[in-house]
Amino acid sequence: MMRTGHDSEYRVPGVQLTIPVDGEDDGPGHPVRSWFEAGFPALGGALGTAVLTRAEHELHRANRTPGAVTADLVVRERPLGLPDLDVPYSAQSWQRFLDALHPVPGLAALDIQTNDDRGRPNWPSMQVCCSSPGVGDQWRLLTLDCSDPALADTDAGQQALRVFLRSMAETTNPSYGEISFWSGLPRTALETGLALLPRDIVPVSRQQARGYAWVTILADEIGQRLGGLDGLRGSGAFAEVARLAAGGFWLQATPQWQEFGPAQARRVFDVLAPVLPPGRPRHPVGPNVLVPEDPRDRDARRRD
Repeated sequence: MMRTGHDSEYRVPGVQLTIPVDGEDDGPGHPVRSWFEAGFPALGGALGTAVLTRAEHELHRANRTPGAVTADLVVRERPLGLPDLDVPYSAQSWQRFLDALHPVPGLAALDIQTNDDRGRPNWPSMQVCCSSPGVGDQWRLLTLDCSDPALADTDAGQQALRVFLRSMAETTNPSYGEISFWSGLPRTALETGLALLPRDIVPVSRQQARGYAWVTILADEIGQRLGGLDGLRGSGAFAEVARLAAGGFWLQATPQWQEFGPAQARRVFDVLAPVLPPGRPRHPVGPNVLVPEDPRDRDARRRD
């Protein structure tokens, strides 16, 4: 399920959400299950159609036919006594996969890839994933990336990304979320630029934002520190600011993704600087737009 080193050359849209897991209500309707049930059909596009119309043996990762689409369902790190799952996609295995998300495992993924002309797994691809940051059982990182360029480049695709992430965020009281280009999920674009791992920030993600992007979701506690709904709207940095029903703030920098450039990123950075991790991004993070500055330097200049 690992992406190859040259992936940063591709403009692969990705969405992610950091959510708490209390273990008390993880049956049908739980956010982890909903992430898979809603994300695969909503954002799968042509890849999703290919998976749904092919026989199970064609989708097996052992199929090395050039141009073949493969789809694997994996569940690992389950509670003691419960078996792992690693099977090709089928209607039956999909239901087994969804059932295996109760109790919430440490890792679950739907991984779809297309063989290149030499039969090697490559693009187009899609991955829907739930993973643990490795700091206990109280957090899960929900991620989805799909190499369909229409998701980033068309109004309909951008709307689908927003509707999916917003619908998941409204009910989960997330500590963070974003829509950005793939940069080493489950790391955020900023974490990649700062060489940080989720386990470094997720435990404090209600006090420190994991990053920023075209669409950013902040924990309720962080949003309140920045002035709440009125303060964030009054900053002028966002085209849309909304309070999420279960807690948290939805921040969309520009109406269209294509409009999110260095000037827009700077405005977002200036507002969020007090709650961002220290450090200057060391290198470009694919096509993601980040301000090449340490937020501490900005705060020091403001004090001067």
